Amino acid sequence: MFSPPVGRSFIKFILILFFGGEIPSKKSRFKDLKRIVYGLRDNYNLKEEQSFILQFLRMRYPHKKIDELLRCVTDGKNDQGIDAIYSVKSDEEVYFIQSKYSDKMNTAGLYEAQGSFQNLSRSIKKKSEFDKIQNRANKRLKERMKEV
Repeated sequence: MFSPPVGRSFIKFILILFFGGEIPSKKSRFKDLKRIVYGLRDNYNLKEEQSFILQFLRMRYPHKKIDELLRCVTDGKNDQGIDAIYSVKSDEEVYFIQSKYSDKMNTAGLYEAQGSFQNLSRSIKKKSEFDKIQNRANKRLKERMKEV
């Protein structure tokens, strides 16, 4: 099982955001991303949020097979704010990924995302909080933590 990263520098945190909206210069890009997200959702029987995370992983790690990237997604009930975990074995890096996906752009959503992200990064670095995360984690998250 993954041990808490207290005092180690190989842990990295990534926050990915998608807040759609009516920004004219960005509208076509939002539509393109949503089309891709919907396609992944339908092809792999995922929720939209999970599809968004999968697309991010596909873009960041294009050399990886989709099945390997799907195993990284931990989003769901009791995910403890960890929507995906990706590890780079050669660099001994572990990325904890949190995402926020919404059709509406608003300031409250951005503040919520920032607060959740800060709580996650603090919790991962404290052994007592890390143990709580492992105890309350959903099945997918527990399995992924064992893998990395």
